[in-house]
Amino acid sequence: MKRERAIEGGIGFTCLALVLGASVTAFSQQPTPPPEGDKPQTWSVEGTLERLQKRLQAAEKEVNYLQRKYQQEKRQILSGTPPESVAKSLRELEEKLQALDAQKLSGDIEELSKRLDSVEGVLDQILGNQDKLAEQVKKDRLDWSGGFRVTFSDFHLLDRSIESVPDHLELVLDPFGQPIYDPATGSVRVTPVYREQRRDVDKWYGSNWVERLFLKLSFDITERLRFYGRLSVLKYMNELKPQSVTLDMHSTRYPRDPTLRIERAYIDWTITDWLVFSAGRIASAEGPPAELKEDTARSATWGVQMVEAEMETVMLTLHLDSFLQGLNNFSLRLFYMPFTTHTDFQLNDHLTLFEHESGFAEMHVLGGMFELEIPGLGNNLVQLGAAYIPAFPPRNVSLFIPSLNTSIAPVGSTSDTLGEYAMFTSLLEFTDIAGSGLDVFLAYHMTVLRPSDGRILYDVPVSLPIVHPTEGPTGMVFEGTSRLAIGLASYEEGAGHTNLGHLVYTGLRWTLPFWETYHTRLGAELNYGSKYHVAWSSPSDLLVNRLSTKGLAWEVYLIQELVPGNLFARLGFLEIRRDWEGLYLGPTTAVDQTIRNLYVLVDAHW
Repeated sequence: MKRERAIEGGIGFTCLALVLGASVTAFSQQPTPPPEGDKPQTWSVEGTLERLQKRLQAAEKEVNYLQRKYQQEKRQILSGTPPESVAKSLRELEEKLQALDAQKLSGDIEELSKRLDSVEGVLDQILGNQDKLAEQVKKDRLDWSGGFRVTFSDFHLLDRSIESVPDHLELVLDPFGQPIYDPATGSVRVTPVYREQRRDVDKWYGSNWVERLFLKLSFDITERLRFYGRLSVLKYMNELKPQSVTLDMHSTRYPRDPTLRIERAYIDWTITDWLVFSAGRIASAEGPPAELKEDTARSATWGVQMVEAEMETVMLTLHLDSFLQGLNNFSLRLFYMPFTTHTDFQLNDHLTLFEHESGFAEMHVLGGMFELEIPGLGNNLVQLGAAYIPAFPPRNVSLFIPSLNTSIAPVGSTSDTLGEYAMFTSLLEFTDIAGSGLDVFLAYHMTVLRPSDGRILYDVPVSLPIVHPTEGPTGMVFEGTSRLAIGLASYEEGAGHTNLGHLVYTGLRWTLPFWETYHTRLGAELNYGSKYHVAWSSPSDLLVNRLSTKGLAWEVYLIQELVPGNLFARLGFLEIRRDWEGLYLGPTTAVDQTIRNLYVLVDAHW
């Protein structure tokens, strides 16, 4: 109703405006009285009324028209049909809106297209970044590092050893003073006669320059599978020494030619949180406490008192601290190492790929090591290890003959085993005791040898004069070979006899209080080995195998970091006093040697 009244009021106001407009129009359109002097007209009341009546009739028609139009529009409004004028206005408005919408839609489409192009560019950038991220993730999973070292050593050798050397061959005579002949060969029987002589060596060997390069990598193949590798070169500066080592465990520990060789290559597979499987050339050459002298981080491997060489093993690591509360880094490592001597490969005989050398049986090494950290005593390490070889077979190892200055290969063996071998080791290490910067360690190694009557056979070239026991030189010279038979170390004590060897190894390092300013450390180490001590160790860039010493050895050193974390220098002096010499095979003989070495090394690592 309000809407209808509003419409009626609006139309009524419109009608009044039209009437008044018509009256004004009428008055404005009536003729102007002619000026005086024109044709006279008659002005009367009747004429005026007649004119007003006509105007009223015209206004009435206009009002009637407007009323009819008003009623028509009212009916259209009530029926929902808009008036024609409104419809026209609506049509015009709709056309304008459509045009505006079209214009706006065109602009929106253009804007949307621009935005889509922008989004496409962003998507391309995201995909590109995703590829870069994937590559970066791979790079993050790959860890490259390396090191380069130059070492200068100045050696002083004192050798006062008494040695027994073959002097001549003496004829074996019968009771009648006649030479006895061997019926099998027809040769005279002789007995070697030795003489003792003292070595008199006092010599300096300066200018020993050695450089070592290693490239180390590790890659996280998955969250539970990791690969480690290390390639290295050790050589004299400006000298090519393509010498071949007799044992694989020393292949990168002697100066050789500038060829990158595999020092480490193995995988760690974390089967569960408490069990890890490892296989390959395990990191074992620089175990604790070597990190103190090498100014680096501690390696997670067995200590150098147990093994300081390159070993290829299959190993299981059990993290026992997953089951025992209150113990940190408590683990057990169990390992197996196979040793086999294969025949030389022949292209026309594929059997040589798996055939073993006759007389040199395969060897099996079983071992393990406990490692733990004592709670409440700061940063410390405890290791208890053991290894056992139930049957130590003959090894195809060349023997160096000093008098001939050459090495000779074995010609066979008398048995598949030389005896039994075992070792027991321990290590106790404390670092930064009570925040003082003092690090100390104590290690022990016990060797257990039980040789059998098995021997490795060598034919040693001999050229000796033959002498008659009473008449003197015969003028004959023996040119041939002499059979040499050696066994497991300590075999001279007799078959089946158990012989023990011992190594005590201790040392300390002190990080000086002004470390943050000057980065200086001082250290000292000492070790003593008994007669039948057998070490699984090898030389290093210092060109000596100190831990294999059968006697007393000591070393003092100063470490100065030049570029903290990346470059350091070490100035050191060591002395080795050897009372016996011998390896794990062959005789152990008394010597009197002193080796001194003043060295300087510079080590860069990244």
